[in-house]
Amino acid sequence: MKVYEVAKEVAKLAATSDNADLIRAANDAMIQVAELVAENFEVRARVRELEEALRFNGDLKLERNVLWAEGDAVPYCRVCWERDKKALHLSSSLKYAAHYCQNCHNAWLTAEGEAPPPLTLKILHGKFEK
Repeated sequence: MKVYEVAKEVAKLAATSDNADLIRAANDAMIQVAELVAENFEVRARVRELEEALRFNGDLKLERNVLWAEGDAVPYCRVCWERDKKALHLSSSLKYAAHYCQNCHNAWLTAEGEAPPPLTLKILHGKFEK
């Protein structure tokens, strides 16, 4: 029997008792067990997320100022990855060989080519300002 089920059974048995302190203690224990179960679920999800990030990290290569995963034609934002371990694809501009992050608003030129217009240059060298 799992801990949550045991606590639930104890709370149910205590509810049939005439002892108010016992009922209150059993209900408090049930609430604490429920909170621990929820926290355990969140911790396990975070562990899975971090394990996946570690596995994914080995597959990323820095090339032409952005991160590339083998077999993926769209690069990832290196700022979001290095800061938050978020693997976010970049938007791209084929005309200017530039890539832009919708999340952190950084952008990179990834190849030689025609220079972007002045407004776009502001985006390419720092944060995008709306």
